[in-house]
Amino acid sequence: MLLRILLSIFLCFPITVLATPDSGRIPPLELSYFVQDILTGEVIAEHRADIPMNPASVMKLVTSYAALETLGKDFRWHTKWSARAPINQGILDGNIFWQGTGDPMMEQKDIINMQEQLRQKGIHTINGYLVLDRSAWSSNGSAEQFESDEGKSFTIPPDQHMLSYKVIWIEAFKNSSGKMDVSTNPPFANIDVKKNIQTIGGKCNRFNRMIKVYWDGEALHINGKIPATCSGQRTYVNVLTSQQFAAESFIGQWKFAGGKGNIQIREGSLPENSQTLAEHLSPPLSEVIRDMNKVSDNLIARTLFLTLGANKEGDTIQNARNTVFESFKRTGVPTDSLILENGSGLSRIERVSTRTLGTMLYRAYYEPQFGQAFIDSLPIAGVDGTLRRRLKDVPNLTMKTGTLKNVRALAGYKLPDNEDEHPLAIAIIINSPQSVAYLSDMDNLVRSLVKEYNQSQNRVSSQL
Repeated sequence: MLLRILLSIFLCFPITVLATPDSGRIPPLELSYFVQDILTGEVIAEHRADIPMNPASVMKLVTSYAALETLGKDFRWHTKWSARAPINQGILDGNIFWQGTGDPMMEQKDIINMQEQLRQKGIHTINGYLVLDRSAWSSNGSAEQFESDEGKSFTIPPDQHMLSYKVIWIEAFKNSSGKMDVSTNPPFANIDVKKNIQTIGGKCNRFNRMIKVYWDGEALHINGKIPATCSGQRTYVNVLTSQQFAAESFIGQWKFAGGKGNIQIREGSLPENSQTLAEHLSPPLSEVIRDMNKVSDNLIARTLFLTLGANKEGDTIQNARNTVFESFKRTGVPTDSLILENGSGLSRIERVSTRTLGTMLYRAYYEPQFGQAFIDSLPIAGVDGTLRRRLKDVPNLTMKTGTLKNVRALAGYKLPDNEDEHPLAIAIIINSPQSVAYLSDMDNLVRSLVKEYNQSQNRVSSQL
């Protein structure tokens, strides 16, 4: 540091050196941060910046950066339904193949739209198997040590045939006899839905607690006592596997719209000389990572990570890791501290240093092809996403949050408030058993870093 200061004096070049920022109650050995002036490239504050830390969901930025750099901001997941069987008088007398790409944004409406493409080709009957082609990934990856959270929405694993987060929506309505009933979306044709619904008086208070839904392996049971005032209320359940949900959605939506045929389900590979009957494109990656990072969506992040290793020989997870490392090395981001499990931060073993994060943020800012898409994906303090209730007093702050047991993290940008200010890349990670108690200290550290930098810039400006 002394050499840098003497050199700057000798060259008559102003240098920014911050006083020790206020880290409050956070123990120094449980904290790491790195701050860089993006305009000058000057590292203006750092503390344990080379120590590998668990970043929690800030790891999504690593996956975002590598995906944007490798796949491009206009990348889309491409879902196809294909067949080799001929179509005779509206009958597809053979199998239809669903090539799974893992599109995390695919919804029931997209199934309906693809089935409309089948009808436009004159198909009204399918006599064969719906074959799920799962050859794109060798595995779905892991999120070890989260067994106690199994079944919760944030732990839903990715799948090559992911559809609507495999969520069954249950909606209450009055039937023709004036009694309360429920419907499911998707509608089911192969699955036996057994309902035991009683109509009661009173107010509709927490509809989701008024019904019980369970899957016994053969039938879907929906039981409940529902007031008439609950008509139109909805809730959701998650009880089927991803493959089962996708296949049953296909069959249910096909039959609900009047389609015919004896459709069974199995897995297999798409045969050669097949023709595409229907297809669907996801939104572009620039939109998907915005949805992912604003609300910290683990399913999208894990799918995106797997996509980086998809359709290649060998292990998909290792291929994805290699793709991230190659992207970082290609763009000059250090990788010494980087340990990847699933690319989402839903991990006890993933690690990265704040220097690596800060350098990545710096590189992303200047990327002409995807830099703006990367910046736009981050939550804005006091405005939206996971930062909507935090740091409202710091304007133009856009940062990804990270939260796990024993982990709190922030990484992103303090953008200029005026033409005299410089943009900053900021990365902060706390790894501590008391991390939840230090959240306010972390936010104050951000304020301290920004305030100290602005004051130092004003001092430099007044001296010029």
